[in-house]
Amino acid sequence: MLRKLAVAAVSVLLVHQAGSAQVLAVMAVILAALALQTWAQPFTSSLLNWLEALSLKATLVHLYLLLLLPLCSSAAQKTAVSMLIVTVDSAALAVLLYHLAVTCFVGHAKAVLSTAASLQHSSLQHGRKASLASHRY
Repeated sequence: MLRKLAVAAVSVLLVHQAGSAQVLAVMAVILAALALQTWAQPFTSSLLNWLEALSLKATLVHLYLLLLLPLCSSAAQKTAVSMLIVTVDSAALAVLLYHLAVTCFVGHAKAVLSTAASLQHSSLQHGRKASLASHRY
């Protein structure tokens, strides 16, 4: 939340500056966030810490490539840099979605297996009670 506030503040405070100054300031905020993330490791899951760091790194690469766009002299160069931006963003998104899908699938599979085991246990208990009741009479 603090990172979002800092990015918004930098963008507002530097509204009258060149676009590259805003991008550099936002990059400084993201770099500081990455340093804090790497140092503090705030999530209990190492995977979540790794994914957060990946997201911040992808954002830094995106912003760096964004700084290169005005320096491109030809349309081909601008297209190449734009494609790099899309590739970096898509790769980071694919990794995040993959881990989300795996986490959801594993969680769902565990829930299904747990429910099946519970139903099987319940069925066995009911069968034992019925068997004991029939032997008593």
